[in-house]
Amino acid sequence: MGFLKPPVESVVKVLIREENTEDFIATNGSIVGKAYVEDPANVGQVVVADNTNPAHKNKFKGLATNAVSVGEMVTLRHRGELQDVSYSFTNEGGPVFYDTNGTVTDVAPTVGDHIQLLGNVLKSDRIFVNADPATAV
Repeated sequence: MGFLKPPVESVVKVLIREENTEDFIATNGSIVGKAYVEDPANVGQVVVADNTNPAHKNKFKGLATNAVSVGEMVTLRHRGELQDVSYSFTNEGGPVFYDTNGTVTDVAPTVGDHIQLLGNVLKSDRIFVNADPATAV
């Protein structure tokens, strides 16, 4: 007698509900939904991501889930679902990236030092962040 395998559908549902967040000190304040990377100049702090800055490559920490002022703790989601009313994606299921000012976009940047894949579009105002580990091309 062999082991029964769960249907793939139920496994996917479990994975989608897994969410990981982490708190950091914001070097330059935060806006909900923006992408943040490790601050190369300040250990344990984060700055708005910039795909034209080589120091930000492979340093993605997550997307802000709260707005804070400089020096306050920002919560970043690096895995799981994130909804933001400022998002207006049209490519459901397609990839999302960050651009020069940490803005999340479903259009791969055409200029810059690197392209960081953050996750995928779920709905026009919702993405699934899956950038663990952070790997840019």
